[in-house]
Amino acid sequence: MTTSPPRASQRPDASMTLIREMLERPLDPGYAAAAARREAAGLPPSTGTRSRTMLLALVAVGLVLSVSAITLNRDLPDVTRTKKDLIGQIDAGRSSVQKRTDQVGVLQSEISAAEQRHGDGVSSRLPALEADTGALSVTGPGLVITMDDAPDLDGSSADDNPRTTTEASGGRVLSRDVQIVTNGLWQAGAEAIAINGQRLSSRSAIRFAGDAILVNFRPLTRPYVIRAIGDPTAMQTAFADSTAGSYLQALHANFGIVVEQESATSLTLPGATSLTTTYARPLHPTTQEATP
Repeated sequence: MTTSPPRASQRPDASMTLIREMLERPLDPGYAAAAARREAAGLPPSTGTRSRTMLLALVAVGLVLSVSAITLNRDLPDVTRTKKDLIGQIDAGRSSVQKRTDQVGVLQSEISAAEQRHGDGVSSRLPALEADTGALSVTGPGLVITMDDAPDLDGSSADDNPRTTTEASGGRVLSRDVQIVTNGLWQAGAEAIAINGQRLSSRSAIRFAGDAILVNFRPLTRPYVIRAIGDPTAMQTAFADSTAGSYLQALHANFGIVVEQESATSLTLPGATSLTTTYARPLHPTTQEATP
């Protein structure tokens, strides 16, 4: 009969090897080896300097954020006060505009009443006079002339230059061109003229400011559309035979300026906006002296 060799006795806590290792050797072997190498090299043991630096940095950031929040909350009442002041100014401005608008309405009513009382027949002639001066909008058949810059401003020819300006203007429409065409339409029998919606009157001016053409001191954008009310057939014939018609043809032929003409059965032109009375006298002077 054979007997088996005796087994080595086991520790009672053999099943708790992992926990025992953590209790007996809490430091990782890698950290322990690094510490041993620093000690063998004569270096001081590692300290928590980095941790302290990080802590100080976090504290500084926290202080900065706290100061910013306090400053923002302190300035908030000033911003609110400024906003309220601006809103108050806007409301006051609106009230002032409305008050002045009401005053204008009252004054217009008084003017109309005075015209009715003291017109002496002028009130019946007033619509016709306003139409002649351009104060009222008018509707009727007419002629439409459209002018625009040449597609290629550098491709102009100087064989027959109808301008008196420099060659640098090339194929660009100038205020002088619009003036000549407009005067030609008046001579051809136009009863009312508007350029890009700006009605012409005896006080209108066509000027050139930089690269913009001004009519009634309003800048226009191309193309420049000239609408003239009158007999379309008669105006077209008279304009073509005039100096202005030849000038317009020369602009198109020599400078490439785009020119289009067409008749219209119905055109509506707005009233002029630049009519301001600067001088007036009684229609029938009286011998009564004015009271100072």
